[in-house]
Amino acid sequence: MPLNRATKAGHKPMHRKEQTARGFQVLKPDHLTPRISRFRCSASGFTLVELIAVLAILSLLVVLLVPATAGLLGTTGRKGAANVLLGTFEQARAASIETSSPVYVYFWRRSLPQRDAFIVARMNRETGQPEFLTNWRTLPQGTILYDPRRTHWSGGNSSERVLSLLSIRLDNSEGLPPDVVEVAGLLPQQPDLSRVSALKFNEFGAIEHPLRNPLALFIGEGFRDDDGREVLVGPREEEAGGGIEKLAFSRFTGRASLEISVGN
Repeated sequence: MPLNRATKAGHKPMHRKEQTARGFQVLKPDHLTPRISRFRCSASGFTLVELIAVLAILSLLVVLLVPATAGLLGTTGRKGAANVLLGTFEQARAASIETSSPVYVYFWRRSLPQRDAFIVARMNRETGQPEFLTNWRTLPQGTILYDPRRTHWSGGNSSERVLSLLSIRLDNSEGLPPDVVEVAGLLPQQPDLSRVSALKFNEFGAIEHPLRNPLALFIGEGFRDDDGREVLVGPREEEAGGGIEKLAFSRFTGRASLEISVGN
């Protein structure tokens, strides 16, 4: 068998033979053969002083970032709640027109750790019984349905006298529409009616309860304790409204809009 040029020149072949499972010999270049490195990696760890320094830096970053993050989340939650409620009011108004039946939105002001909630119901004309179109939907954490301690709130403009929707509670049925009280008595989880308020759209989409005009709903950043005391987080009310979104209603059209956004 003739020798190749590499063999004739005295060079060793650059391939080696490997046995396969079926007995065939396969040539494999030597440079593809894995080799063990001559160098050994030395394992090293952190010293106690280095770990303490890293933990100290992380703690400082947490202290600096938490207040800013909390303020951002509060503002986002308040604005998000306002947008959700605006959408809910428009859907409730449209449902009342489409079905030619009253639609109700109930608001439940709750204490920590529970969050404020709202629910939508409709009076079935055929059965005469209420139907709940949604379950209780909660507001974002740190956001409350704010009821100013005064029945009227000017929002910085003393010439404007606005009725807070939440100032009319359902625990005293005197002067309230009977159907509003009836549906309230069937609300899921049977809330305390002294903390429940309602908004009623008639079959034409107009607001039938409350009848006062102008009418508004306030959303604030804060919390409510067991005694019902509301605490706003942020600027004081006398200065800037304390982080409040004001939703204003037109009683005749039933439409709601964002009128004031304070404490951004």
